[in-house]
Amino acid sequence: MTSLERIDLMDNGVQGKLPDSLAQLTNANTVYFDGNDGLECPLSDKVSEWLAGVQYHANPCANESAL
Repeated sequence: MTSLERIDLMDNGVQGKLPDSLAQLTNANTVYFDGNDGLECPLSDKVSEWLAGVQYHANPCANESAL
């Protein structure tokens, strides 16, 4: 899975904390987890740093401050 380039789990009922092991997916250039209300926010620092380095992404916790 380390060669995985795209992850699109938008609106899929993903719940809980996104694992820090996602940061091992260094080839990912497109990542979407938004639209999953069951995700635990805020994201860990490791996941946040990894996500910020992905070319095309959406922060699944972006609307958390609006709640």
